[in-house]
Amino acid sequence: LDDPTIKAMRERLSARAVTYGLREPADLTAREIRLREGGSSFIVVWKGKDLGRLELVIPGRHNVQNALATVAVALETGVALEDVASALATFHGARRRFQYMGEVGGVLIVDDYAHHPTEIDTTLQAARDSWGRRIVAVFQPHRYTRTHFLMEEFAGAFGAADEVIIGRIYSPPPDQPIPGVTSERLVELIRQRVRCPVHHIPENDDIVAYLAETVRPGDLVITMGAGDIWTVARDLAVELQKRQVRSAAP
Repeated sequence: LDDPTIKAMRERLSARAVTYGLREPADLTAREIRLREGGSSFIVVWKGKDLGRLELVIPGRHNVQNALATVAVALETGVALEDVASALATFHGARRRFQYMGEVGGVLIVDDYAHHPTEIDTTLQAARDSWGRRIVAVFQPHRYTRTHFLMEEFAGAFGAADEVIIGRIYSPPPDQPIPGVTSERLVELIRQRVRCPVHHIPENDDIVAYLAETVRPGDLVITMGAGDIWTVARDLAVELQKRQVRSAAP
């Protein structure tokens, strides 16, 4: 019910509906939300009544919303809240959804499937809310068509980052180049919206090399996109590990 479109749809429904969200007047809400590094906790509230506290090991307010959806379904089907709480406390998320790829030398590396503006903004905001780290966002645009239609929205999605790297446009068949739709243009637009450094580094190997030279302890590197950008997260973890071993050698 936090989404205006869903709220408008709800008002037109004649069937019974159970609503959830972080704000009233949803039937199921959360209070005393505590965001921490790598997770959160909150009290589940059903129509004004506290049902108990849940603990999550996945970060971000959006996952609090997702957990409320789970609780709503569970309560409707007769599952006890205690069983829901037990299951959620051990759920580490889906592959490529804020997936931990490693932490080397104090640099935390995460990969996420975020490939449209809302997902990018949500992923970066979750990192900002939960970690007190410098956030390096690495985004690989996916398809010329999507980039064309959502160029302005993409440009406004990186406000929570401290540094932004944009790779080449990943273009699987039958997607074809569109004149004027380039990573360079996206970089120009992002620079107009943010105050942090924004770089265009087309090739994944070059992104890994750049990050290996520039990241520092305390950084959080997030790779995002629906293409092969996840290999940057994987290869960066390997490269930083190699460098750490070499620096420790006598």
